[in-house]
Amino acid sequence: MFRSIFPLGRALAYAFLLCSLWSLPASAQSASSVYEVTRGDQRLLLGGTIHLLRPEEFPLPAPFYAAYQEADVIYLEADPAIADDPHFGQQVAQVMLYPTGKTLSSELAPETWQALVAYAEANDFPLQQMIGFHPAMVSLVISVTEAQRRGMTDGVETHFAQMARKDGVPIGELEGMAEVMTMLEDMKALDEDEIILHTLRDLENLDDFMGPALDAWRVGDMDALYTVLGKPFYEESEEFYHLILTDRNKLWVERLQPIFEQDATALVLVGALHLAGDNSLIKMLEARGYQVRPYIAE
Repeated sequence: MFRSIFPLGRALAYAFLLCSLWSLPASAQSASSVYEVTRGDQRLLLGGTIHLLRPEEFPLPAPFYAAYQEADVIYLEADPAIADDPHFGQQVAQVMLYPTGKTLSSELAPETWQALVAYAEANDFPLQQMIGFHPAMVSLVISVTEAQRRGMTDGVETHFAQMARKDGVPIGELEGMAEVMTMLEDMKALDEDEIILHTLRDLENLDDFMGPALDAWRVGDMDALYTVLGKPFYEESEEFYHLILTDRNKLWVERLQPIFEQDATALVLVGALHLAGDNSLIKMLEARGYQVRPYIAE
């Protein structure tokens, strides 16, 4: 259940940041969420991803594969293989466990607790197994469970990580385990009731935003993607938005500098919402003098 711990978004129902519940079949469109970033002789390829997909949603848009073929190294937010490490799962559980004497039923407002109980009863969710965990963890597990129920498993990052290991292509990371844990710790400072209520509400409204979000992602329309997902996320919780997106973009833009300087072509894959909006990684790169344009395979 920890495989998708890295991508988090709108009220944690975006834990998969564009998990494609109702998408169109993949097509060989020339437009996509893959970009070429250049400044002088510096260059890298940047792809916006979906973290969980149904098997029938592969193959991905053609530019992803063209960019991978050109790449000498790929960089991910964090290597999905870390989720298979039992030590990682134990660390996540320890970080997200309530102190002794506290439970969801004691810490959530009565109306929030009752809404969570109602969801669990209606969806056969094992709430009692989660009673001692912080709402951020519960929300993540709910999202993973909903994704699995809809047949979603691995997404873009896992797909290319598997290809890279088979092909002997090196894999780098923008974040490590320690930073993931720090992010989880920071999430515990957010309003616990809002985390649960926003998650339950977002799950009810998935029909309204996931289809349009997937359409925008496939053709690289970051303005539409922000309108559908980013803007509502920001308006619901500015603090959470900055924690999950803006703050990490600021970290990553610094870590991209030595990647640009490598004598190799790098393909960097991050959640697509990181590339949308005024605080996006694309805007931060442009502010540093980089040119960002849609990637066209040579």
